[in-house]
Amino acid sequence: MDSFISPSKRAGTNLLPPIATGRSRRISARFPASRSLINVPEKKNSTYRDKTYKSISPMNMKPKIKLKETRPTIFTLQNLTLGTLLGEGKTSRVLRAAVGSQEFAVKIMPMAEKKYFEIEWEILEKLNSPFIVKGHGKLDDTQNNYLLLELVEGGDLFQLMRKRRLRINEIAFIAAEVVVALNYLHDNGIIYRDIKPENIMLDSNKHIKLVDFGYSKIISDERPSTVCGSPEYAAPEMLRRQGYSFSVDWWGLGILLYELACGHPPFQGENFKDISQNIIHGELVFTRQVDPQCKDLIRKLLNPEPQARLGCLKNKVEDIKHHKFFRGFNWEAIAERRLPSPINIVEN
Repeated sequence: MDSFISPSKRAGTNLLPPIATGRSRRISARFPASRSLINVPEKKNSTYRDKTYKSISPMNMKPKIKLKETRPTIFTLQNLTLGTLLGEGKTSRVLRAAVGSQEFAVKIMPMAEKKYFEIEWEILEKLNSPFIVKGHGKLDDTQNNYLLLELVEGGDLFQLMRKRRLRINEIAFIAAEVVVALNYLHDNGIIYRDIKPENIMLDSNKHIKLVDFGYSKIISDERPSTVCGSPEYAAPEMLRRQGYSFSVDWWGLGILLYELACGHPPFQGENFKDISQNIIHGELVFTRQVDPQCKDLIRKLLNPEPQARLGCLKNKVEDIKHHKFFRGFNWEAIAERRLPSPINIVEN
């Protein structure tokens, strides 16, 4: 899936002018094997350019729409004005948009990707968390699907990591908010399945927001076995195509923590097969500067056996919250976003 607002900068796609109403085409691009998506059409990798295009107002369309009751915005193709191209992936584009005086982002996906579009909307429609991007409406025309989203302009974690090394208090703060967000999803029966820095945005107050839910899964009686997401973040049980559940998200948290601390994922390779083998059989090696408590948490989250993994034990998420890496954290204050963010975007 394409990262909301600021898609992955690790790939080499070209940004094109906004999708024309009633027209759609699949965009081809080359993606490095280390960040490509697994087993499903690659939808996440893209680049970012700060380039403004002329706004367009689609005409002569009368689509049916569905909006959250909390947002009385009238969202139609007639009153939707598209502006700056914020990001683009292989199968979708994200543009700055306006409906009247209100600013949003709009994600545009061709009809061929309707399955993932509907999954994302179904999930966003039922969720209400300050740590998850809000979906405000959807519509379609004969060629494209349009998803109206909250505009998040603070950039993503990958952008921040490219600027400088993160301090340990920043890593702990980010991880704590991700824990709250994942726990909220799990309480609502949803496996995220796509944790990575590109999918964690920062809002204007430097709090996190998870984005991109096209590969998420609403739990049913049958445990999923699909291999999806970014290869470096895939859990061993997913790669073995065993039935899995929320355990894959806690594994993903461990990979995220490692990448935030070390600057790269722990398991890499030239292709999907090499990455998979390294995840299943490889050794976890840390750089010297990693905080010992952070290292201990990562090891426990990256236990290859899901039943022994932190977050999957009897006390579930409470075991993560009570880990010494988070010592002194007020989890109620974190959940309510009452703790000021220590992240300074402009710091060198």
